[in-house]
Amino acid sequence: MASKLLSGKIAVVTGSSAGIGRATVQLLLSHGAKVAAIDINEPLISSSTPEEEIAHFTCDVTSNNEVVDTVDKVLKKWGRIDILINNAGVTDNFAATADINDTYWRKCFAVNVDGPMHFMRACIPQFLKQDSKGCILNMCSLAAVSGAVGGSAYTASKHALLGLSRSTAWMYANTGIKCNALCPGGVLGTDIFLHKDQANKFGWERSLAFMQCVPAWLDVSDLMPSILYLVTAPRVNGAELVVDGGLTVA
Repeated sequence: MASKLLSGKIAVVTGSSAGIGRATVQLLLSHGAKVAAIDINEPLISSSTPEEEIAHFTCDVTSNNEVVDTVDKVLKKWGRIDILINNAGVTDNFAATADINDTYWRKCFAVNVDGPMHFMRACIPQFLKQDSKGCILNMCSLAAVSGAVGGSAYTASKHALLGLSRSTAWMYANTGIKCNALCPGGVLGTDIFLHKDQANKFGWERSLAFMQCVPAWLDVSDLMPSILYLVTAPRVNGAELVVDGGLTVA
């Protein structure tokens, strides 16, 4: 039986219907948190979870109005938010700079940067009101610290998200609010693999030349200990934790 490290905590998780987000919701529930599971799609989390422990919200993270409305609903249900995990994200088609499609570029920044900013901007005022300040975890990517694992649009957006995380950690450090970033390598079952058949041939081959050095691809479960650590460690702030199976030592 899992320990109740998060008993009494209220967590918000975006991109919760599948993959890393879905596993994160189950992780938090298993450690005693109540979870607001947020996604643009209908929930896939088992309906057997009691309603007092989980609430599902459909929200487009690129819409500030929808985000503000969703955060208000969470606060009406539970009265506080302790943990915000910005997991919702999209990849591009591995296009190099000369081949960037405007649609991919705008979507990557809208979802991967604007989305987390919207939720952080909506949650931080509530964090500041609470005796126990909030914890933010932004799901970045190895692409936030490397130029070799994604197309230009995705890589630029994840670099931007890491910068947003660092700035937030510093700006609010004296308040007790924490903001950290997790930077996973390639994770099986996520968009990097699901859409490789649609990838830009040149960009995919250049990225694969680096990614094929990894000893083994990650499973979603490989990230869960790091997520739990980053939302519970009391003095970890402004961290960027790379979990890549050793790829970046290649």
